Amino acid sequence: NGGMASLVDAMVAVSAFSAGMGVLALSTRVFYGMANHGLAPEWVRRTHPVAKTPYIAIAVASVIALVVGAVVGLSAGTGVLIGVLAGANTLAFILVYAVISIAAIWAFGRRTSVPVDLLIKVGVPVVAIVLLGFSLYASVWPQPPFPYNLAAPLVVGWGLVGAVIAVMQRRRGETPTLDIEDEVTAKALPIRGAT
Repeated sequence: NGGMASLVDAMVAVSAFSAGMGVLALSTRVFYGMANHGLAPEWVRRTHPVAKTPYIAIAVASVIALVVGAVVGLSAGTGVLIGVLAGANTLAFILVYAVISIAAIWAFGRRTSVPVDLLIKVGVPVVAIVLLGFSLYASVWPQPPFPYNLAAPLVVGWGLVGAVIAVMQRRRGETPTLDIEDEVTAKALPIRGAT
């Protein structure tokens, strides 16, 4: 009935808002961490003097989300916006997990010669890569209908933007590092409330 439908709509709206706040917190934390390692502009690291939160990163992420949501949501509809972005997020996560699995093989596999340990430390990531590869293939083939088929080009384009930025930084002599023990990370201010 109409009353129950309105209640479900209200629950979906609260859930979507909560998810949006979670994604905003996550994205600003990642953006802040990237700046700590030279992968984002230095001004992203600025934290609020009292709250110790990366307020500039929060503002930038909020403006980007507002612009993308308004432009795509108002022109194509919220269903399309959610569908395309959810598809792009899924593909990006698959690629990230595959890279993590490759890194696990490199990090753990080269440090052991015991067959059982080698089977676990290399075999499990290999199985993960195969499953992720199948998931990636099944997500893009057969090709989803328009505009949901734009998710894959969106991920590729975003990856190319990141690669161009990395090349530009390297040419300027700003080689990024992911070493946890580096001097930048040691001096970084902790973010209050971060998990």
